[in-house]
Amino acid sequence: MMIKEPMANPNPNPKLPPHTSSVMMTVPAATKETTGGQAWNTLFTGTKLAKKGMSLVFILPKVQNGEKVVELSKIEIEKECAYWKQTIILYVIGASPTIATVAGFIASNWNFASKPRIYYHNDGYFIVRFNSMEDRNEVIYSGPQLLNNRPLVIKPWSVKFDFAKEVLKIIPLWVKFPNLPLNYWSMDSLSRISSGLGNPLYVDECTTQMERISYARVLIELDIIRPRPNSVKVADPHGKEFDQAVAYDWKSIYCGTCCQLGHDCSKAQNQVGDTTCRVQERQPRAVHDGGQDKRQTKATAKPRPPENLKAQGQEPAAKGPNHKMRQA
Repeated sequence: MMIKEPMANPNPNPKLPPHTSSVMMTVPAATKETTGGQAWNTLFTGTKLAKKGMSLVFILPKVQNGEKVVELSKIEIEKECAYWKQTIILYVIGASPTIATVAGFIASNWNFASKPRIYYHNDGYFIVRFNSMEDRNEVIYSGPQLLNNRPLVIKPWSVKFDFAKEVLKIIPLWVKFPNLPLNYWSMDSLSRISSGLGNPLYVDECTTQMERISYARVLIELDIIRPRPNSVKVADPHGKEFDQAVAYDWKSIYCGTCCQLGHDCSKAQNQVGDTTCRVQERQPRAVHDGGQDKRQTKATAKPRPPENLKAQGQEPAAKGPNHKMRQA
């Protein structure tokens, strides 16, 4: 028995994002399951669910060595990449703010950009999509940011983005090269010097225009797991070497135990141990009694009787199984 396929909806859903399209679901007649004589795919036609969502189409997977392999369309992937290209990844170190909090921060601190779209991921980071590449770049190159006194990690979205591998380990930091010789301020020289630390991304405007010559400032992607050096060894064309000093706008703390930014469990444990040792080695304090200086510790010092008992002519007896108040 032949079953008529539903006609595709000629009008795409206007509520869907611009990079998506609305296509009615079509299933081969041999695989259709019916309920009450009606095909499953016809149950959603014309319903509110179909109007709000995005309809799909069945595409037969490829079979290789007896296993199904799903092949994606290069054209569709490139279309999606173009849509998400003007996006940044935003992560707040040591805090989990709400979307409303992030939206308020963006409105007050990035008011030069058109209102972006904010998405939250359950892994604890945000995806912020701007309306133009100019707005995105302006935010990335704006320098270190704080949200409620918590540092922000901001980096551009990429096709190979992996939160666990990138946000928590490789972050962009502004780095200064104090007293860098002026003949080393070219794009090539700054790129070479910055590559000694990580992956250079951008030079700030003052360095580009040489409006400030006391130091060069570069945005560099750094692996925060590795120790950050305080200098870079540079060799000039004549073979003469010198150590170029390095200063970081923000020194991040990474915990190798928790694989998170903002704290270090090993240092916290060491501090607790040091505190215990200091308490045990605390010197006896001086107790002045009747003009005599007696050195006593807390463990050996005799407790003083309360003032109210002295006023009543009483003094506390020594604690014991038959502890009672003795009359003076």
